[in-house]
Amino acid sequence: MSGPDIAEWYRAYADDVYTFLAYSITRQDVEDLVQETFVRALRGLDGYNGAASPRTWLMRIARNVAIDHLRKKRPTASESFLEELTSRTADPADTAVERDQMRLMLGHLAAVRPAYRQVVVLRAVMDYSIQETAGILGWSSSKVSVTYHRAIKELQQFIAREKGGSHNGLESGSRP
Repeated sequence: MSGPDIAEWYRAYADDVYTFLAYSITRQDVEDLVQETFVRALRGLDGYNGAASPRTWLMRIARNVAIDHLRKKRPTASESFLEELTSRTADPADTAVERDQMRLMLGHLAAVRPAYRQVVVLRAVMDYSIQETAGILGWSSSKVSVTYHRAIKELQQFIAREKGGSHNGLESGSRP
Protein backbone atom coordinates (compact mmCIF):
# COMPACT_ATOMS: atom_id res chain seq x y z
CA MET A 1 0.00 0.00 0.00
CA SER A 2 1.48 3.34 -0.98
CA GLY A 3 0.92 6.57 0.91
CA PRO A 4 0.03 10.04 -0.33
CA ASP A 5 1.97 11.34 -3.33
CA ILE A 6 3.74 14.55 -2.30
CA ALA A 7 4.70 15.29 -5.93
CA GLU A 8 1.02 15.22 -6.91
CA TRP A 9 0.18 17.51 -4.00
CA TYR A 10 2.93 19.88 -5.08
CA ARG A 11 1.45 20.12 -8.58
CA ALA A 12 -2.06 20.60 -7.18
CA TYR A 13 -1.41 23.00 -4.30
CA ALA A 14 1.92 24.83 -4.84
CA ASP A 15 0.14 27.91 -6.25
CA ASP A 16 -2.15 28.10 -3.19
CA VAL A 17 0.85 27.79 -0.88
CA TYR A 18 2.73 30.42 -2.92
CA THR A 19 -0.16 32.90 -2.80
CA PHE A 20 -0.65 32.48 0.95
CA LEU A 21 3.06 32.89 1.67
CA ALA A 22 3.40 35.80 -0.75
CA TYR A 23 0.98 37.88 1.29
CA SER A 24 2.82 37.05 4.50
CA ILE A 25 6.45 37.69 3.55
CA THR A 26 8.72 39.52 1.13
CA ARG A 27 8.79 38.48 -2.51
CA GLN A 28 12.37 37.22 -2.63
CA ASP A 29 11.69 34.72 0.16
CA VAL A 30 8.49 33.17 -1.22
CA GLU A 31 10.03 30.53 -3.48
CA ASP A 32 12.32 29.33 -0.69
CA LEU A 33 9.42 29.10 1.75
CA VAL A 34 7.23 27.19 -0.72
CA GLN A 35 10.05 24.68 -0.95
CA GLU A 36 10.41 24.65 2.84
CA THR A 37 6.68 23.95 3.15
CA PHE A 38 6.91 20.88 0.92
CA VAL A 39 10.14 19.69 2.58
CA ARG A 40 8.37 19.85 5.95
CA ALA A 41 5.37 18.07 4.45
CA LEU A 42 7.60 15.33 3.08
CA ARG A 43 9.29 14.92 6.47
CA GLY A 44 5.92 14.78 8.22
CA LEU A 45 4.14 12.65 5.64
CA ASP A 46 4.07 9.65 7.96
CA GLY A 47 2.08 11.75 10.43
CA TYR A 48 -0.56 12.73 7.86
CA ASN A 49 -3.66 10.77 8.85
CA GLY A 50 -6.14 12.10 6.31
CA ALA A 51 -8.27 13.91 8.92
CA ALA A 52 -7.85 17.13 6.92
CA SER A 53 -7.67 17.50 3.16
CA PRO A 54 -4.15 17.59 1.71
CA ARG A 55 -4.66 21.27 0.82
CA THR A 56 -5.69 22.17 4.37
CA TRP A 57 -2.79 20.18 5.81
CA LEU A 58 -0.29 21.88 3.47
CA MET A 59 -1.69 25.35 4.12
CA ARG A 60 -1.33 24.77 7.85
CA ILE A 61 2.31 23.81 7.30
CA ALA A 62 2.72 26.94 5.13
CA ARG A 63 1.28 29.05 7.93
CA ASN A 64 3.79 27.61 10.38
CA VAL A 65 6.63 28.22 7.90
CA ALA A 66 5.49 31.85 7.52
CA ILE A 67 5.28 32.31 11.30
CA ASP A 68 8.79 30.92 11.73
CA HIS A 69 10.05 33.21 8.98
CA LEU A 70 8.31 36.29 10.40
CA ARG A 71 9.90 35.67 13.78
CA LYS A 72 13.27 36.09 12.06
CA LYS A 73 12.42 38.94 9.69
CA ARG A 74 9.88 41.77 9.44
CA PRO A 75 7.88 41.70 6.14
CA THR A 76 7.61 44.52 3.59
CA ALA A 77 5.42 44.79 0.49
CA SER A 78 6.86 45.86 -2.85
CA GLU A 79 5.34 46.95 -6.15
CA SER A 80 7.32 44.39 -8.16
CA PHE A 81 5.98 41.68 -5.86
CA LEU A 82 2.44 42.91 -6.50
CA GLU A 83 2.98 42.69 -10.26
CA GLU A 84 4.32 39.13 -9.99
CA LEU A 85 1.53 38.01 -7.65
CA THR A 86 -1.14 39.53 -9.87
CA SER A 87 0.28 37.89 -12.97
CA ARG A 88 0.39 34.49 -11.24
CA THR A 89 -3.10 34.57 -9.74
CA ALA A 90 -5.26 36.94 -11.77
CA ASP A 91 -7.24 36.39 -14.93
CA PRO A 92 -5.97 38.36 -17.95
CA ALA A 93 -9.44 39.96 -18.06
CA ASP A 94 -8.93 41.69 -14.70
CA THR A 95 -9.66 45.39 -14.85
CA ALA A 96 -7.41 48.23 -13.74
CA VAL A 97 -9.84 48.90 -10.90
CA GLU A 98 -9.41 45.37 -9.54
CA ARG A 99 -5.62 45.72 -9.77
CA ASP A 100 -5.79 49.05 -7.90
CA GLN A 101 -7.99 47.51 -5.20
CA MET A 102 -5.53 44.62 -4.84
CA ARG A 103 -2.62 47.10 -4.58
CA LEU A 104 -4.48 49.12 -1.96
CA MET A 105 -5.45 46.05 0.04
CA LEU A 106 -1.95 44.58 -0.16
CA GLY A 107 -0.46 47.80 1.13
CA HIS A 108 -2.83 47.81 4.07
CA LEU A 109 -2.42 44.08 4.76
CA ALA A 110 1.25 44.72 5.42
CA ALA A 111 0.20 47.13 8.19
CA VAL A 112 -2.22 44.85 10.05
CA ARG A 113 -1.32 42.15 12.52
CA PRO A 114 -0.40 38.74 11.09
CA ALA A 115 -3.59 37.02 12.29
CA TYR A 116 -5.72 39.60 10.45
CA ARG A 117 -3.55 39.34 7.35
CA GLN A 118 -3.77 35.54 7.31
CA VAL A 119 -7.54 35.36 7.72
CA VAL A 120 -8.13 38.02 5.04
CA VAL A 121 -5.79 36.29 2.60
CA LEU A 122 -7.43 32.91 3.14
CA ARG A 123 -11.03 34.15 3.09
CA ALA A 124 -11.01 37.16 0.75
CA VAL A 125 -8.10 36.55 -1.57
CA MET A 126 -8.00 32.77 -1.81
CA ASP A 127 -11.75 32.29 -1.23
CA TYR A 128 -11.45 29.50 1.34
CA SER A 129 -14.54 28.63 3.35
CA ILE A 130 -14.80 29.44 7.04
CA GLN A 131 -14.27 25.75 7.84
CA GLU A 132 -11.19 25.45 5.60
CA THR A 133 -9.74 28.63 7.09
CA ALA A 134 -10.39 27.35 10.61
CA GLY A 135 -8.61 24.09 9.79
CA ILE A 136 -5.59 25.89 8.34
CA LEU A 137 -5.28 28.36 11.20
CA GLY A 138 -6.19 25.88 13.92
CA TRP A 139 -9.05 28.11 15.07
CA SER A 140 -12.76 27.61 15.65
CA SER A 141 -15.16 28.71 12.91
CA SER A 142 -16.47 31.46 15.17
CA LYS A 143 -12.94 32.81 15.76
CA VAL A 144 -12.40 32.90 11.99
CA SER A 145 -15.65 34.84 11.50
CA VAL A 146 -14.95 37.33 14.29
CA THR A 147 -11.32 37.87 13.28
CA TYR A 148 -12.28 38.29 9.62
CA HIS A 149 -14.92 40.85 10.55
CA ARG A 150 -12.44 42.80 12.72
CA ALA A 151 -9.77 42.65 10.02
CA ILE A 152 -12.15 43.99 7.37
CA LYS A 153 -13.21 46.80 9.73
CA GLU A 154 -9.57 47.72 10.32
CA LEU A 155 -8.84 47.64 6.59
CA GLN A 156 -11.91 49.82 5.96
CA GLN A 157 -10.60 52.37 8.44
CA PHE A 158 -7.17 52.44 6.78
CA ILE A 159 -8.73 52.82 3.34
CA ALA A 160 -11.20 55.46 4.51
CA ARG A 161 -8.35 57.53 5.97
CA GLU A 162 -6.36 57.21 2.76
CA LYS A 163 -9.31 58.01 0.50
CA GLY A 164 -10.68 60.80 2.69
CA GLY A 165 -13.70 58.99 4.13
CA SER A 166 -14.68 56.59 1.35
CA HIS A 167 -14.78 52.85 2.08
CA ASN A 168 -13.83 51.96 -1.52
CA GLY A 169 -16.39 49.15 -1.70
CA LEU A 170 -15.15 47.04 1.20
CA GLU A 171 -17.93 45.98 3.49
CA SER A 172 -17.74 43.62 6.43
CA GLY A 173 -19.65 40.85 4.67
CA SER A 174 -18.16 41.23 1.22
CA ARG A 175 -14.89 40.17 -0.25
CA PRO A 176 -12.54 42.67 -1.90
